[in-house]
Amino acid sequence: MASLDGVLMVQLLNNLLENSARYQPGNIPIELRVEEDNGQVVYEVRNAGRPLAPGEETGIFLPSVSGESRKEHFGLGLAIVRAIASLHQGTIEAANAPADTDYPAGVRFTLRIPLDGYG
Repeated sequence: MASLDGVLMVQLLNNLLENSARYQPGNIPIELRVEEDNGQVVYEVRNAGRPLAPGEETGIFLPSVSGESRKEHFGLGLAIVRAIASLHQGTIEAANAPADTDYPAGVRFTLRIPLDGYG
């Protein structure tokens, strides 16, 4: 079990999924995985959007940052994701994800939240 603020976690996941949907081409579904790993709950959200340009991996979590390769505005959604993750002593990372047999190349967001001693 993890001590999570349910309202904030819904907001966090909603922001991640909305961001992924914004850059998702066609009818390819967004992939969401949740698992326990080494004392943490790990959420992965993956889309098949354009890869991140160098430096965007961290820059997209800053408020009101424009993506260099996308010529688009990221806004506050991912900054809120990072703030909520931090409130839960967690981390959020973005990385380019190569294609595999089940999913095309794109971007993967990985959220890690520590589990309580109850888990």
